[in-house]
Amino acid sequence: MKYRSNAKYKSTQGFNDLLFNLLIGFVSLFVLVLFLIDPPTKKEIIRPKAEYLITMTWPDGDKNDIDLWVKNSKNHVSFSRIVSETMHLDRDDQGTFNDSIMVDGELKVNPANIEVVSIRQFVKSKYTVNVHWYKTSEDSLLNVPVTVEIIKINPYELKAKRTIILNSEGQEKTAFTFDMNENGWISNLTTNQEYWVVNKLIERRNSRREDD
Repeated sequence: MKYRSNAKYKSTQGFNDLLFNLLIGFVSLFVLVLFLIDPPTKKEIIRPKAEYLITMTWPDGDKNDIDLWVKNSKNHVSFSRIVSETMHLDRDDQGTFNDSIMVDGELKVNPANIEVVSIRQFVKSKYTVNVHWYKTSEDSLLNVPVTVEIIKINPYELKAKRTIILNSEGQEKTAFTFDMNENGWISNLTTNQEYWVVNKLIERRNSRREDD
């Protein structure tokens, strides 16, 4: 006996609709997951933590080597010790000596003269900020104006600014002394002179001799 075929049971339209709906569902879920995933922060700039910046600048293009020294009750930072427990000298600028670089066979010179010490943690202590004329260069200034700033970060606030004139190689001057408490508040800001850099240089020189 032959059975008459029924087209209703041979149709795949319902099955196709089911597959299409499932596909739409998977695509929707995939798009939703993409929105939930945080995009990579390729352009994010990683900034080192700093609570205060102490900057020292002197005239652009001057070849003299001027150094910034900062100390607290625990330690100090300078070109001879760029890192301490809570402070860091970001760069030892030696006038124009280390301000040049070769680019495509051409010598490029950065005329800016700047040294920066970052204070990375609040420490209850007295701080002393000194500048020292380390070395004189030919064709450079004889009387060097050196500007020192104390800057608080987050929120930004210029706490102090002063320009000092250095007159000769080896000269040392105190820009500021101040007290800081455990919350980062500065008090007793003075310009009283405290000479200690030269002694540190003598200690460093003697230590080198002993190592030799």
